[in-house]
Amino acid sequence: MRPLLVPARRSIRQTEAIADQIIATGGALGAYGRDPVDGDVGYRRLGAGNREVPYWTQEKARTYSVTAYRSNPMATAIIDTYTAFCVGDSGVSWQATNPEVGDVVREFWDDPANRLGSIQELSLRSQLLLGEKLYELMVAPLSQVVRFAPIDPTHIKGIGCRSGNPLWPDMVTLLGTDDTGDDRKWSLVQVDDSTGLRDGQAMFWAPWRTLDTDVRGMPFLTSILDWLDSYDTVLSNLIDRTALARYMVWDVEVKGGQGEVDDFVAARGGLHVPPSGSVEVHNDSVTWKPQTVSTGAMEDTVANRSVLTNIASGTGLAKTWLAEPEGANRATSQTMAEPVRRRVGSVQKVWLAQQTELVRFVVDRAVAARRLPERVEATDPRTGASTTIPASQAVIVTGPEIAASDSQLTAQVLLNLSTGLEKLVAIGALSKDAAATAARKAWEDYVGVPYVHELDTPTANPDDLATAVAEAARVRERHRAGGGNRDYVRDHEGKFSQTSGGIGHPGSTTGGVAEKTDPPNVDPKSDPLKLASRIRLGPGETFTGSARVSDGNQDRVIVMAGLDTPTGARLRLGSVDPQDSRRWRAEDKGRTVDLDVEGARQLRDVVAGAATEGKKSVSDYRAALRAAHASHLPQSAWPDVEASISSGTIRGRFGQLHWSLDRQEGDNFLTLPGGEEWVGGEWRLSIDPAQGGTPAGQNDTFDLKSPAGAKNLLTALDGLIAGAA
Repeated sequence: MRPLLVPARRSIRQTEAIADQIIATGGALGAYGRDPVDGDVGYRRLGAGNREVPYWTQEKARTYSVTAYRSNPMATAIIDTYTAFCVGDSGVSWQATNPEVGDVVREFWDDPANRLGSIQELSLRSQLLLGEKLYELMVAPLSQVVRFAPIDPTHIKGIGCRSGNPLWPDMVTLLGTDDTGDDRKWSLVQVDDSTGLRDGQAMFWAPWRTLDTDVRGMPFLTSILDWLDSYDTVLSNLIDRTALARYMVWDVEVKGGQGEVDDFVAARGGLHVPPSGSVEVHNDSVTWKPQTVSTGAMEDTVANRSVLTNIASGTGLAKTWLAEPEGANRATSQTMAEPVRRRVGSVQKVWLAQQTELVRFVVDRAVAARRLPERVEATDPRTGASTTIPASQAVIVTGPEIAASDSQLTAQVLLNLSTGLEKLVAIGALSKDAAATAARKAWEDYVGVPYVHELDTPTANPDDLATAVAEAARVRERHRAGGGNRDYVRDHEGKFSQTSGGIGHPGSTTGGVAEKTDPPNVDPKSDPLKLASRIRLGPGETFTGSARVSDGNQDRVIVMAGLDTPTGARLRLGSVDPQDSRRWRAEDKGRTVDLDVEGARQLRDVVAGAATEGKKSVSDYRAALRAAHASHLPQSAWPDVEASISSGTIRGRFGQLHWSLDRQEGDNFLTLPGGEEWVGGEWRLSIDPAQGGTPAGQNDTFDLKSPAGAKNLLTALDGLIAGAA
């Protein structure tokens, strides 16, 4: 490959960089760049920083990076090393501190069209080679479910920035035109100041920018492309010379003039090389000397070591990680490991932040579709404390450990830290609480195991401590193991849940799969559905009872389950066919919602006031009808019996609960003065547990039409709420 950033070398270098290099790298304050396409000089692209890399250099760097990865073993080793450490091993996974948010993230992460967890290596490798990442975001209009497609950054014509701030990219213009003949433009994802939610048509990342005024990114290998070419050139020349050295030449000296030489050649029969294993006889007037070519392997090896040192330092990797490990001992390698770990860790941090932003966009879209509330209750995995945060903040993306901690080093660090904290507390420079906080942080950083609050005492049983470490390590290893689900979550005590994804009967595990346990001991009177033996529970959840209420038409049934969870009492409510009530499992499979205490009380208030509001609406209608009849108004001006009294939505897990209070015709008649009969009217309370924001059909709605039915539902709600609490 021809060097990218070194057009010509001067015999004597007087400056750090020649003018052509300054122009090619955009370091010339944009003052004297020359566009190789049309020859324009002294221009600066609109919206770019004064020191932005010219687009032709950017495209060359992309081309050379991809070519180097495919043809240069050293480039392949560099990219694959970063990829393996950042997203390899156990892979990239997500964690959610709220189960409702977890459901949304799991749906996006495991979508067969996305497969975000299984394409991490390919995606990171592409970004390292191209320097940028552009995702087209395909969002469903109603459900706001998200899918994405990667777009080659070469198609980007320009990036627009909000208010000219290069840190706020808000528009991407693509090469080519749309149906109207204009440039294709997509809005980039950013937080809407009015709603606080992320919105946009595409997501753009350019992590390896030189300056904060740059808008576009450069490939990760940019600074070493020329050095990779030099390394390849030296090796190629060495191989060529080695092949040439296989050809041996004989220098034959014959004493005398040209006549003696000609006689000697004629006597031998030509200038052929003596056959292998033959004997060449001559007198002392003829001397044979073999001529060989030196390969220069020693000189080339030294030169390549110097080039490799520059390549390794430019990529942030230890030289021994790429080649020539025989030149370093174990102590040297371990000493060089820490800077490398930090460099690789910084790349991983950037990548995980990007993946977290993508997942949070998905959560915000679910909030916009009202599949999630704007704020959710998050549980601290270490302390069990609950806080209310924006839904998108309840999820993060995590990656594998960059390098396994050395046990001896970890023990020494903890010993030194404990000694230092003890002395600081003794001299009064640090409080005991502050020292305890520092010790917990050190424990988690160096041991890699969550510090649970049961161990938050100096008198903790050593056996309990050992058990906690062993259990956390065992579950973590199971989490890393290939195959099976990887969405293990922690419960309210900071421990990993016993089941994948937090779904299943609470019990022991074998190989990460939940074992079904005996149903909890529930009074049969409080469980008329016999739901205890089949309900789906999450970590720390306890079943408290069930109930069943039929609607006024006897064609729909409300089934309910009371739960006691780490975050408080909850109520699961579903609308099913009467014949299916014995098969209902209270899980997220349609027509079921999961309400907290506040949501259950909202529903109770709606049911409690339905009869009063409905009766009043029917009474008002009848009075208005009589008045219209007495005023001899035409029937076209009489009030309509059908009307909407009130309606609303109660948000919960799995979906939303819609309710509406309406006035209907009914089967009764109103007798008007003069004996004329007219349709009277009746009230109807409809309850619809909907998922995905889509209301049910006419036959799937649970309807109440009498105070007796409302009373039955109230009694069931009160019993389950009180039992769970």
